[in-house]
Amino acid sequence: FPGQWFPRANDVNNRPLFCTTMLALLKPWRSVLDLKQEDASFKESYNEFYDQTSPKMHKIIENIQYFYE
Repeated sequence: FPGQWFPRANDVNNRPLFCTTMLALLKPWRSVLDLKQEDASFKESYNEFYDQTSPKMHKIIENIQYFYE
């Protein structure tokens, strides 16, 4: 992961990096194709992952962003 902190979720310029980082951290994977389909963006894949994941995982993501609040 680049830098000392995770990317901000609400920074438009860093949103693709945020989505990629959260998928790599929280979704089980062995290859990039496990994280996203070839024709999908990381943002689309993250949104799908977020919609399908548990409230506990939502809380983990919120806690990662706590630093910025």
